[in-house]
Amino acid sequence: MNQHLKAHALADLARIALALLLLASSHFVHAYTISITAGTRALFLAVGSLTYQANNATVNEVGLDLPAAQVGTGSAQLMNSARPNKSTQQNSPIDNYVLCTAASGDVFVDAYFRTTAGSASTATLQVSTPAALTSGIYSIPFSEISWVSRANDGSGADLPNGIFANAGAVTLKTLGANKYIESCLAFTYANTLPRAAGTYTGQAVYTMSAP
Repeated sequence: MNQHLKAHALADLARIALALLLLASSHFVHAYTISITAGTRALFLAVGSLTYQANNATVNEVGLDLPAAQVGTGSAQLMNSARPNKSTQQNSPIDNYVLCTAASGDVFVDAYFRTTAGSASTATLQVSTPAALTSGIYSIPFSEISWVSRANDGSGADLPNGIFANAGAVTLKTLGANKYIESCLAFTYANTLPRAAGTYTGQAVYTMSAP
């Protein structure tokens, strides 16, 4: 996941544009957790637009335009997907249920870990980030961005709410053998301080791995 932040400095003049690009990768060849059929060992992970059980190189974007009067006020700002590379995924590939609301900025996440019958192995889903988004000599900590995990059916979601780490990884889920999960993530910018003008960029990567 890549993030781009445009900040225009003085609070009385400023305007912030924040964009978040979403990237998923797998290592090793209604919200719910369900069991899937055991079989050949495999991992699947998608964040945003997806091609179920196949590779998809799309990197999606989430962002916001922050009014000048709001810059650095400490008033958290919900990000949305009204961006050139926005995620359009709303429906579950399992039953076609409309799980996420694309217009609200929710980003679809689904994953599974398949392995042979009787295996006690687990897979780990994480998101990793550098210390900060940067623009020249200026920076914004990645911990300024957080997410809420939710679903349209109101039943809760398979991934926890969280906040990006500064130079580190956050573990989102441990999947048992032959399990499938899906959730919708809504991202928020904390907006704690005014920022120097510039385009702030960084990359956050979602990865699922199994030993």
